[in-house]
Amino acid sequence: MGNPVYLGLLGLLLTSAASADGGWADGLAAWRRGEPAVAAELFRPLAEQGDPDAQYNLGVIYTSGQGVTQDFAEGLKWFRSAAGRGNPLAEAALGYAYLHGQGVVRDYNEAATWYRKSAEQGYSAGQAGLAYLFAKGQGVHRDYDEAVKWYRKAAEQGYGLAQAGLAELYTRGEGVPVDYEEAAAWYRKAAERGYAQGMAGLGYLYATGKGVPQENRTAHLWFNLAAASGDGDAARARDIVALRLTPAELEEAQLAARAWRPTYPR
Repeated sequence: MGNPVYLGLLGLLLTSAASADGGWADGLAAWRRGEPAVAAELFRPLAEQGDPDAQYNLGVIYTSGQGVTQDFAEGLKWFRSAAGRGNPLAEAALGYAYLHGQGVVRDYNEAATWYRKSAEQGYSAGQAGLAYLFAKGQGVHRDYDEAVKWYRKAAEQGYGLAQAGLAELYTRGEGVPVDYEEAAAWYRKAAERGYAQGMAGLGYLYATGKGVPQENRTAHLWFNLAAASGDGDAARARDIVALRLTPAELEEAQLAARAWRPTYPR
């Protein structure tokens, strides 16, 4: 599975204990109207006054380039300000930046430091990022027990990427005994939230009959949904499974994929 913490997961913080004034509400209103540049200018005075939530939001806007020229240096400046005030979302964002060398020189040790700060505050993306580093041995000694611990904490909060990460450890027997039924349960939770990693994992289990009944139509459904989210490996697996289906079965699987909607939208 790929890295479980994408910058794309970063959404604007919609509530703030610190920012109850009109600037915050106006900034959110502008964001919801599809005017991120206006939102950035409304959040900026709050950020300059030291509001970590507004600082985080500016970081999201600049690193994503939504409505403004993408500027990692500017975005990371605001993430650092927010992280320095203990904002766990900004800490996780810095962890991601150091893991991928996005706007900074790649540094796994720094990634682990920031993910741990976020994880210890209970933020699920920070926990998943730290779990990933333990599973890969990047910035920390490889420790599957720690990977399981942190993935489980995030997974139990409903974080789909952590659910898929935990499922993968169950399929490999890393930090836990091999248990395909448990893997299927966690992959399904991730898939039902619309995460391609969960869909592809569930497709594999249905294709091979591990932890679930072997069923090619259902395997095709999940591979197809993962492929629609950009998973190239899932697209190739879907095409292989399609060869095992009759035309009627293939049509049924394709119709099911078109009709599918996440049970728990992100």
